[in-house]
Amino acid sequence: MTRKLRRALWIVIILPTVLTATILLSTPQNAQSCGASRCGYEFYYYSDASHTTLVGWQFWDCSCNYFTWGTTSFYREILENECCG
Repeated sequence: MTRKLRRALWIVIILPTVLTATILLSTPQNAQSCGASRCGYEFYYYSDASHTTLVGWQFWDCSCNYFTWGTTSFYREILENECCG
């Protein structure tokens, strides 16, 4: 194999592969995946099974910041946010 051919292979194949792997491995991941925690979910709590009167709300954003209002109950609706989809 000639020196020019080895250099061309290095520049065209090996270097981009190494750079891509480095970028993928150094990209920060979410602190927790959505499936393993409440992060990325919104909970609506209702007074009864008909879900007509909202009594509380909880929200964990994609960074696991927590927001809440009202109270919890057995009757709830859980929505997944786009960061989990």
